[in-house]
Amino acid sequence: KPDEMPGDAPIRFQKLPIVEATDFSGWEQVSSTMAPLYKTDGLIDPNGPIAPEIAKIMAAGTDPVARAAAALRLVQDKIRYQAITLGTGNYVPQTPAETWSLRYGDCKAKTLLLLAILRQMGIDAEPVLASAKLGGLVSSRLPSAGAFDHIFVKATVNGRTLWLDGKIGRAHV
Repeated sequence: KPDEMPGDAPIRFQKLPIVEATDFSGWEQVSSTMAPLYKTDGLIDPNGPIAPEIAKIMAAGTDPVARAAAALRLVQDKIRYQAITLGTGNYVPQTPAETWSLRYGDCKAKTLLLLAILRQMGIDAEPVLASAKLGGLVSSRLPSAGAFDHIFVKATVNGRTLWLDGKIGRAHV
């Protein structure tokens, strides 16, 4: 019999009443399957509308922490959050150009846009899958992309780790 758990305990403390199956051999395979969706090479058109925004950030100063903060502010303030779960939208982000044009995107789209901007500025950044609801229970599940419900950015600047979430923040569109 499982340990007693109060009925109102957050889900991350409760055992999941689910049956799982997976084709993934491990969490590394989940990661290597998702990573190509966040490649940023060639995603910022040098003549497109995002390039001048990056140039403004670069011209404002040389401090990479300030540049990372400005990039985050840009994504948070100029792009509204809108969940996109139809078709491949539950896993595949829209391109930065689409996100900028539409002025909305989900956490995947906002993460890809932020990654592209940061990498364009020479800031080391990578996407991080997370589960906002399950927390530590993820490791007790079978490897699956479905174990995650959020994605954000881990940037390394001057030896410091910065956790950047483009979804959080108030949008001014």
